[in-house]
Amino acid sequence: MKIIFSIACMLIFSGVLLGQEVVKSEDGKYRQNGEIYTGTHKTYHSNGELATERTFVNGLEHGISLYFFENLQKKEERAFKEGKKDGKWTTWNVKGQVTAIAHYLSDKKHGKWFVYHGGVKRFEMNYDNGEKVGTWFMWDENGELISEKTF
Repeated sequence: MKIIFSIACMLIFSGVLLGQEVVKSEDGKYRQNGEIYTGTHKTYHSNGELATERTFVNGLEHGISLYFFENLQKKEERAFKEGKKDGKWTTWNVKGQVTAIAHYLSDKKHGKWFVYHGGVKRFEMNYDNGEKVGTWFMWDENGELISEKTF
């Protein structure tokens, strides 16, 4: 009897979740059941742990969006403003080490970007309104500067 009850609950619960799906429509806006979506939308890994937490306003991603590994370790943190990439984006590996930091302004690369491997900074890049600017640096796996290029 417990098994039948558990299966029934899972079917009902999965039906509720499927009805709550938020999808991007052809006009670029996110909708739920055909209606423009405003709110916080969460998705879950198959193990039940939180996978994503994203906020939408009038069908556009807005604010901080979070992505998680199955062990709940933060995977990515992305910033949006009215559907455009805007602000700091950070990526981590499953061990919790930062692997990248990027900055955007109104959907264009803007500011300093960093790439790390094994906790060592490997690249530093600079953008201004989507254009490569300044001096870019590259380090080897030991943190020794091996290259720089000015734009």
